[in-house]
Amino acid sequence: MNNNCPKISVVMTVYNAARYVRAAIDSILIQTFTEFEFIIVDNCSSDRTVEIIESYGDKRIILIKNNENVGQTKALNIGLQESSGNYIARMDADDVCVPERLQLQYDFLEEHPEIAVVGSSWIYINDEGRELRTYHTLTDPVDIRCALVASGDLTSWCMPHPVILARKKVLADVGFYTEEAKYNYPQDYDLWSKLLVKDYQFANIRQPLLKYRILESSESRGLKDNQLLEYRCKITSRKIKAFLPEIKTFDDLVLMLEFRPQRSFEAGERIFYLFDQYFDGVMKKSRDVKKLSVWKKKIKLYYIPQLLKTNKFLSIKYMLCVLFTDPALFLNGRFLRKLVKCYFPNRINQKLYYK
Repeated sequence: MNNNCPKISVVMTVYNAARYVRAAIDSILIQTFTEFEFIIVDNCSSDRTVEIIESYGDKRIILIKNNENVGQTKALNIGLQESSGNYIARMDADDVCVPERLQLQYDFLEEHPEIAVVGSSWIYINDEGRELRTYHTLTDPVDIRCALVASGDLTSWCMPHPVILARKKVLADVGFYTEEAKYNYPQDYDLWSKLLVKDYQFANIRQPLLKYRILESSESRGLKDNQLLEYRCKITSRKIKAFLPEIKTFDDLVLMLEFRPQRSFEAGERIFYLFDQYFDGVMKKSRDVKKLSVWKKKIKLYYIPQLLKTNKFLSIKYMLCVLFTDPALFLNGRFLRKLVKCYFPNRINQKLYYK
């Protein structure tokens, strides 16, 4: 790295990551793009993590050692506040980047100034680093935005957090990460929700740029259902209220979040009514008025199939309207796959996620 400010700040938090951290660090240091700094925030590790990091002696590595474990979210904000690059690359201590990752993402954002955050597809690896399968995520900004708007869960499958490159000024504009979201699981979804409300655009590179390690000890796997619902309600309710400020009751928010079969026809009907209003509010706040018609069509790819879980009668009635008004959309392959997934989730998951 030269004496000028780096163009990219790679930010990684670590806690007792001695088993995998060397592979993660090596994959960053061998990047074909070289104008970066590597900020590593240690959350008071008790194993050899810090010793391994300090053994590198690479000037690009900036090690910040917390005196106590402040949680991953606050540690990320500490790293962001110390960063000097115009772009922020996220990295996890148990994952591995392909050598071209930073170059491809940097070039993409330079060529697409309208995009705030770019991710990529990824490869799942196991505990030992063996490749399991490839996940090709959405790439079109409108598709991604529709998926984020229509999603009531926290998986953020369409914007993979560990492989993003974001404009720092955009992250600063939404206050970086919300430290109230102390668990790792809703952390990225919370950030995407804040960016979504401000109409920032997302994109993904189709080429897999990260090897994502699946670990049974993942923090999100330890969260209980009631904890997930609590954080989901907090995060998504903010998103809903931003686009549908007239919503009054918490019960209505929960109905909108859950997409689960309701006890009464009236409850399912209310969800349909609320979501129609919600999506109208989202589209009205879109900067690109010309894309509104595309928006309305693509949102149905996510909206209608998911609501089959809520009220099948209303969904079928709504689909018949789509069939007569927009048959091309109804026959769209992705739309039909989502319908099948709602009825046969186990079978379709095997086809979509395993090679």
